[in-house]
Amino acid sequence: MAAKKTRKKRLSGRFAIFFTILLIVCTVLFLNNRVTSGSLRRLAYLIFSGVRADATETTVNFDENDYNRFFVHSGNLCVLSPEKLSVYKISGNTSFSSPILLRNPAVTSGSSRFLAYDLGGLNYYVFTKDKLLTSGTSSTKIISANMNKSGNFAIVTDGDNSKNLVTVYNTSFEPIFKFHSTEKHVFDAAVSPSGKTLAVITYGASEGQFESALALCKTDSDGFFSTFSLGNSTPLKLSFLSESRVLLVCDNKTLLFSNDGSLLSEISHKGLPVKSLSSITEKHIAILLDNYQNGGNSKVLLLRNNGDLIGELDFDEDIFSVSTAGNYISLQFSNRCTVYKNDLTVVSEFEIPTSVSRCIVSKDGSVLSISNNSATLFVK
Repeated sequence: MAAKKTRKKRLSGRFAIFFTILLIVCTVLFLNNRVTSGSLRRLAYLIFSGVRADATETTVNFDENDYNRFFVHSGNLCVLSPEKLSVYKISGNTSFSSPILLRNPAVTSGSSRFLAYDLGGLNYYVFTKDKLLTSGTSSTKIISANMNKSGNFAIVTDGDNSKNLVTVYNTSFEPIFKFHSTEKHVFDAAVSPSGKTLAVITYGASEGQFESALALCKTDSDGFFSTFSLGNSTPLKLSFLSESRVLLVCDNKTLLFSNDGSLLSEISHKGLPVKSLSSITEKHIAILLDNYQNGGNSKVLLLRNNGDLIGELDFDEDIFSVSTAGNYISLQFSNRCTVYKNDLTVVSEFEIPTSVSRCIVSKDGSVLSISNNSATLFVK
């Protein structure tokens, strides 16, 4: 008992010291008129990640690989290579690393978990930010995979005796539903947060013409209860935004459906091809369109995750990547990255070298710029 009381006193003492330092730093910043959102972010990075309090940028180094895939999960930079997953704190220290085998790595993320898989291969892994939860091997090639915010996921593979097989897994990694598509190919599949509804994108030929469709079914029953023809539109990304909303980005338009298959809204891409898009599990979705034919170089559509169009931005220069997180959107140009709030007002802008291949915005508005073997965090 005495030992327990001693440990409690030590912990209480540490917390007291921590909050005293925090109060002193905030007071100094306040008296010097330096309390800004950026200084508070830097203070948070100092406390939790070891970044200097006066730093406006810090760099994370990693091994160069042409197949590296990058994403931010729980405030950490994740680098997915064919041989390993590495999770880095913003200070640059490796917080977790795990060997994997993915010839063509791809990733899909939920809220606290993410699924790494071999696109065109057989292996897949489910991780948290600091732990491998499970791994599996498909008997046929993986075509696509989608994990929802709850941790349920669907994997589309080649079929043994069908064109494709869709398998839905629950949060305990148990297969709870399988769909063998014998007539049409399956492009993508997504499962609702509860795991009770499955959305599938199929494609094939109808009367000599390409045709795609969205189909919905319940994972506790057989057969699809709703099918919506997409005509000759090419689907690009499918996701459940909530239990009752399904978002589908196509090459020529973005569609929002209810979970009974009813079309709720449609936003045209105005005849412009999709160059890239941000994650569609965030509050807002950014779609980057090529705009050469109208005399401009780039157009960005910003949508709420209920399908409403917030607004659009036109630029007479190239945009190389878009990213959304929290209430922010970042646009990467040739020599800079500009961060906007979700009302399309500019929050900050950073100069970046031409070697940067991608910029990722975090939920606090800071930006990670990714190069071949390093990532730099910019904070303002």
